[in-house]
Amino acid sequence: MKDIFERIFELKRERRVFCLTTLIKSDGSSPRDLGARMIVYPQGDIEYTIGGGALEKLVIEDALNGFEKKENFTKRYNLLKKELEEGTPTGMACGGIVEVLFEYFYPEEILIIFGAGHIARAISKIAGLIGLPFIVIDNRKDFAKKEFFPGAVDVICEDYKESFKKLKIDKNTYIVIVTYCHQFDSVCLEEALKTEAKYIGMIGSKNKVKSVFKEIEEKGLKIDERVHAPVGLDIGGKTPGEVALSIMAEIVKIKNRGSGKSMREFL
Repeated sequence: MKDIFERIFELKRERRVFCLTTLIKSDGSSPRDLGARMIVYPQGDIEYTIGGGALEKLVIEDALNGFEKKENFTKRYNLLKKELEEGTPTGMACGGIVEVLFEYFYPEEILIIFGAGHIARAISKIAGLIGLPFIVIDNRKDFAKKEFFPGAVDVICEDYKESFKKLKIDKNTYIVIVTYCHQFDSVCLEEALKTEAKYIGMIGSKNKVKSVFKEIEEKGLKIDERVHAPVGLDIGGKTPGEVALSIMAEIVKIKNRGSGKSMREFL
């Protein structure tokens, strides 16, 4: 079995929802040593163990009940035969009281950038500065290189349409489409609309956007309110860095539910 911390890293990378339970305190005897850990999934499945038996059953139930609240907590359990005011009784006879920490992990917000050109590189730098994890996809080997995107969760060289089959895109995902070709922008937008992405931004002139929208709608898809095209806020920039700043400013505005207005109060 893998080291539990390696497994946690994998689950976070896969953007899975889970609860990590840890035995953090023990007064008297307990089924496992301090630091014993168990992973509980929303469906009730588990990996690893904190000792089995009635204690583990109660811990699983409490972990499942906590998924909706999304708040970490600790709870004490009574492993003595007799009833005590302190700790939830387990019916076990180990002879102690244990305390368990419940930590909940949910998918982080993530940015997926389709295209790995100059604007994508500038976007990635800003994403890194604000702590927004990002993935980059491009179908060109000379562009989809990890060295061009330090700090990326992943850099993938793949056909754009095929890449959507391998990506986990949910309501915590922001998509930016900045490929080098009208055709690929259209493909990415079409596939993005089929996902639950929170934000879909596509670069391009107004004429190009209208053309892409027409192609998409002719296929029976609806351009909904998640789509921002031309992408970004109007700050008047034209260089790759300025365009990237415009795009990321719009994403941060939506992410933090800001107004985008100037905060100036005095002349």
